[in-house]
Amino acid sequence: MAKTTMTITGVEALQAAIKDTPQIVRKHMSGVIRETTFAVADRMRRLVRHRTGELLSAITATVSTGTGLSGSVGFDNPRVFYWRFLEYGTVNMKEKPFIRPAKEAEGPHYVLRVQAIGPRLEADVAAAFKARAPRVSGRGAGGGGLL
Repeated sequence: MAKTTMTITGVEALQAAIKDTPQIVRKHMSGVIRETTFAVADRMRRLVRHRTGELLSAITATVSTGTGLSGSVGFDNPRVFYWRFLEYGTVNMKEKPFIRPAKEAEGPHYVLRVQAIGPRLEADVAAAFKARAPRVSGRGAGGGGLL
């Protein structure tokens, strides 16, 4: 009876590359989050109806410094509490939304940004694997290698 042997190399490299994947994803997604957060704030500034500019200048955008995977848009001036009245209206005033339309308009752009990082993400994960993969010598058919 013939005996067949097979050597699989690179498993450790694959495990290490998989372990690095969250950092690689974080690196790419933090840029998407940053770009989208600031785009929402810019769109809010374009849409808001203002008389004095106080509300306009109070719109702020921040991205978390830890992971970069969360962004927020808000107001840095407590005197612009009236943003709610514009956004949702009152009994005596029709709504003039600017937050919801800004967020909704950026939704499709966010999806496109996430899709755009796919090829770069794939390339970076492959590079992380290749950087750790053992070098395979050309020993002909059946002589070890990556599976």
